[in-house]
Amino acid sequence: MSGDQSDLEAIEAGLLALHKTNFQHRAWDDIQARAGISMDRASALLLKVVAQCDKTPCRMQDIAKLLGIEAPSVTRTVQELEHAGLVMRQTDPDDKRASRVSLTKAGQQQLAKLQQARRERLTEALHGWTKSERQQMGTLLQRLAQDIAKTY
Repeated sequence: MSGDQSDLEAIEAGLLALHKTNFQHRAWDDIQARAGISMDRASALLLKVVAQCDKTPCRMQDIAKLLGIEAPSVTRTVQELEHAGLVMRQTDPDDKRASRVSLTKAGQQQLAKLQQARRERLTEALHGWTKSERQQMGTLLQRLAQDIAKTY
């Protein structure tokens, strides 16, 4: 086995371990408890995607594409979040048949609580890391994500 293959296997193993750890039910339960909210993971992810749409509200189709899911699933989740007062839909001015979604003030607050709870968990997990190590990890993870995205 070449050195490159063993490096790749180590990266794959690390990513798998990170994914398993991050997506355990206990981890999500802890984040919700810290944030003082009750929300399913899909709704929280949708809030985060909508928040990243810059100044223009996201189109439903764009949200589905960013999440890698079908539009009907996005529609159901948006309806639930709209009913909860966390997002609002508006008619797309460029296409009257489509909707654009944006966060309400309450949605922004919920998202901020979730982000704070995630940061608390991460701070605890990285308590033995130096600031330099944390910065290096952040830089490398962002680079990895960008490089992987280029392959699609």
